Amino acid sequence: MKHTDNFNLKKPEQTDFYNVEDFNENAEIIDAEIQNRKTEHETDASNIAGLTNPTFDDSGSVEGISSFPDFLTKFKSKVNIFQWFRDFKAGAQFILHAGQIVNNCVTNNAGLPLSAAQGKVLMDLINKQNGDLNHSLSSDILAYALSDNCKIGFSSGAFTGSDYTGTLPDINLKYGTWEINKRSANTITVKAFSPYKSTMWVNSYVNTAGWAGWTYCANGNDLFLVPEGNFLDFIDSKRQGFYGGIYTNKTTNVPGTSRYGTFYAIVMDEPSATVLAFSLDKNAYINFRTEGIWNGWKKITVETA
Repeated sequence: MKHTDNFNLKKPEQTDFYNVEDFNENAEIIDAEIQNRKTEHETDASNIAGLTNPTFDDSGSVEGISSFPDFLTKFKSKVNIFQWFRDFKAGAQFILHAGQIVNNCVTNNAGLPLSAAQGKVLMDLINKQNGDLNHSLSSDILAYALSDNCKIGFSSGAFTGSDYTGTLPDINLKYGTWEINKRSANTITVKAFSPYKSTMWVNSYVNTAGWAGWTYCANGNDLFLVPEGNFLDFIDSKRQGFYGGIYTNKTTNVPGTSRYGTFYAIVMDEPSATVLAFSLDKNAYINFRTEGIWNGWKKITVETA
């Protein structure tokens, strides 16, 4: 008796005796195979339905995926489709997307990246600020201080030497450095420092009085202090010399209706001193100390043509 190649069914030959069991065994084999094919078909149909509405672990947390490189390691060929969905959900959080890029500088979230375009804007502002704070000046410093190019706040830099075309009270100053303290468009203090000795010249501007004129300072160590407390007590505490600076709302016994301004003080000896104050109320005031007694603030009247 022979048998088939695939399912080993019995094939009686002419010389074999007829046996019903041979036919029954063949029938059992065929029936079992048909059932297997039916089961596989139903399983395939179920799997196809599962792909349409897949069910997988969508918690976004998978052991072994804690970074983008971990995700790439898991992301490979011949991975079960449901495992692939699970791993992708866990790894997607490490993929940068447009919604994460910060472009307006309003967040303090250290985990969000800054866009390259916004980074350039910030760098340009930093470079501009550095340029405003420290740059060479070849034109007249007083005209520059009054111009819109000189921003409100503090700026400093150096004169350009022989190329400087503006006016200065000392020719040596054009080889030195300068500082500008611009509290407003109408209240400005300018300092020019000589490179050859520890001296400087000071000029202040208040719009009602204009530029006060350059004042020579032999020693800059005690200059431009910002006193707090009683203004005149501050002057009384100083030794002979020249002083100047800015007073604020923390300073008392100051002239005018504003608590802010700049000042010059010349302390000549123990009983005598003169103070000139430029208030933000757009007026200038003067006070004299004679025989150790202050005579009171007097408003300076500026006559215009």
